[in-house]
Amino acid sequence: MSSPFNNSLLKITAVLLAVLLWFHVVSKKHYEYGTTLPVTEIDLPSGIGPVSGFPDSLVVKVTAEGKRLLRDDWKKAGLKIKATRLRRGINSLELNLETVSLVQGENVTLLELPGAGAITIQLDRLDTLQVPIASRITAASNGSTMYVADRVVLTPNRTRVIGPAALLTQIDSIFTEPEVLDNGDSVHNMYVKLEPPTGIRLQDDSVLARVSFERAASRRFEPLPVTMGRNRLGGKAKIEPDRVAVDVQCPEAIIDTISSSGIKVQVNNDGSIREGYLKVEVMFPRRCTLLRVIPDSVYVRITP
Repeated sequence: MSSPFNNSLLKITAVLLAVLLWFHVVSKKHYEYGTTLPVTEIDLPSGIGPVSGFPDSLVVKVTAEGKRLLRDDWKKAGLKIKATRLRRGINSLELNLETVSLVQGENVTLLELPGAGAITIQLDRLDTLQVPIASRITAASNGSTMYVADRVVLTPNRTRVIGPAALLTQIDSIFTEPEVLDNGDSVHNMYVKLEPPTGIRLQDDSVLARVSFERAASRRFEPLPVTMGRNRLGGKAKIEPDRVAVDVQCPEAIIDTISSSGIKVQVNNDGSIREGYLKVEVMFPRRCTLLRVIPDSVYVRITP
């Protein structure tokens, strides 16, 4: 007499085999699949680089075997845009199957670019510039006592930046990535990464930082007027609100010597915004740390 347990085991085994067979058949079939992929490579003529215009990602439709579509490697590899016929200045480029391809297209076919069309691209000659490096290393509070990163020595303290000439004119320094250190009463030696602006390459990707700390205090400065800095469109700018509050943290020894005139607040219109919100940027004394800006964005309307 057969055991009910053996019968159940046979049934489960049969079901599993059927599922595996079904998955094998399904994964071998070809399917069409729509998704959004990042633009990870751009082929350009030697000696020029993009100022603006190239998209960060595109909507695509592809076809491949089901098992290939389930993999992530071709998705992460993204898309390549071929723009080798463009020249310095303003260009128009049609995004189609001739100018856009998969970086890893093995066994995956790009079928369509829904919604894609001609884009306007600005290119400029590549140039280099030597600029100082600014630290964004701060200290965490140690109990009820606050510290500020002071006497930050960066080695090297300057780096060479490479990029389109039109972008280099907007760069006066390169910042380290934000770092928050504990044990504010000690000295730290550490490597910190540099944060390149969009469209810019750096000669150095990190620097050596030697950081010591001082006891710190915070202070609010208000109301501070917001001015217009860079404005690619030109014209007159109306800013609302036109005043903000700024909280900074500085060494106790100098906190009371800082005046409102030592803190500058501005917005920069590096794009083509006629009307909308722009992030507030703050320039403050070197030995201080910016804590917050209230509000951190303001509404800007630009008229000719």
